[in-house]
Order: sequence, then C-alpha cells, then structure tokens
Amino acid sequence: MTNVRRTLRLSDWQAYGHRPGKVEDKKEQWKLWTETPGAFIIGGSLRLKECTVTKETGKMDWCFKFNMTLSKLSPDFTLAFNKEGGTCLPVKLTGGKIVAQSGSYKQTGRFDDTSDIRLQVYGDLPSHRFFVTINGQSSMECPIDTALVGQKIDCLMLSSRQGETWVDDILLFNFGRAILKQETLDPGGEVWINGTSVAVINNRHPYNLDVTGYLKPDSENVIAVLVKPYKAVHPMFHVPSNRYIGWQLGRAELILTARAVRYRPTG
Repeated sequence: MTNVRRTLRLSDWQAYGHRPGKVEDKKEQWKLWTETPGAFIIGGSLRLKECTVTKETGKMDWCFKFNMTLSKLSPDFTLAFNKEGGTCLPVKLTGGKIVAQSGSYKQTGRFDDTSDIRLQVYGDLPSHRFFVTINGQSSMECPIDTALVGQKIDCLMLSSRQGETWVDDILLFNFGRAILKQETLDPGGEVWINGTSVAVINNRHPYNLDVTGYLKPDSENVIAVLVKPYKAVHPMFHVPSNRYIGWQLGRAELILTARAVRYRPTG
C-alpha cells in the first residue's frame, strides 16, 4: 500500500459551511454601495466623496448591533438607520463631536478623530433606546422618540457631504433568535414567558430552549421559572431536618443569536 502525502496552502482552506461563489457574492454586495456617484472602492476601502449611499438591511424591529471602522473621516459624516426613506436614528460625526438623535431627543459627546475610528451602535428597540460607542471609550445613551416607537428599520444610510470618508469594515448583527440556557432545575419545574407556559422540565440536566416565538419584539418581556419542590419521604440522619430537598434554580441566561452581515471592501 502506498501512502500519498499532499500539502495544502492555508490560502486554499475554507471554513465549515463555505459554499462556492461566497467570496464573489461579497464582492457583488460591495458593488451595490458604489452605484451612487461619488462612491468608489479603492485600495481596500469604500470611499465616499460628497455623496449619500443607502443599503437595505432587512427588517429590524427588535435588537441590533452595528460596527463600522473608518480610516478617514470627512468634516460632515452621518450614519443613519432609516425606515422607508425617512430618517429614524441619525448619528453625526463632525470635528471631534458626536451627535446622536431620535426625534426630539438629542445627545452629544466628544471623541478623538485623529486616528482610525471604531463606531458601534446598539439598538434596543423594545426598550426605546439606543447606544453609541466610539473607540470603545466615548459612549452615550439616547432615548428613542415615542413618535418612532413601533417603526421597523429597513435601511442603512451613509452620508459624506464634505470631503472624503473611507470605510474599511461594516458589520451588522440583526438579532433574530432567543435561546434560554438553564444550568439546572432541581428536581424540575416549568418555564413561563409573558404568561404562557413554554416548557415543563422533569430532570436536573442543563437545557436550551428556543423561546423566540414567545418574546414580544416591541415591548418588555417577563420570564419566570417555577421550581417544583421535592419532599423526602424517608429522611435520613445525615441530612438536614428540612425534608424539602432539591428546589434549586441554577444560573440562567438569555442568548440573542444574530443574522450577521459583513461588508469589507476588496479591490
């Protein structure tokens, strides 16, 4: 029997779930940004010069997280999340000043614009607020105007009205599923969400529940866990006098999974 040894270059490796044409699709997605006059992909950056570009994001009506890296900033740059052409949540960066606005609400702050800028926007639409962070330090919270409550964001807008803005990376997480992870429920119990019984647990093992369908995107949600007691019928001398044993709720966490869309210029 002859052993055949092959060497594969790392550049030829593909991640699990890769499909043919995926790289080409990403390039095509970036081309959509350059359909507007004044938008170009040069040297690995999306360059915006005195123009405004828009991109559909898909419906966002719950929670989302947006990351952007800017290697050059124009004197008048605005990032906005829109609904059917109307501006909902604009964030403006100009002269080291940041302005986050929603209807009648406005928050302002300062940031260092002498280096690359890492901008993050986290939207919590059910709680009627959004957060803006720059370079992991400058952070602010802005309420969402009541007139905008219930609107579903479906578009992202980038506006560079003066000079050039260079965009190196865009990453959008649109949260679409909710998983309730429970460490243990001893000896068992029941999970309720917004007054509805979601699951009955009859063992002590860790479990994961997909509770997406029970959560209300446009309002606060109440999650309750009923722990069933276990009473020892024949207590032994080495256990406490309390005959109710078990009756324990371990650590629990709600994990929001996301549909991630990343735009990174090539060419």
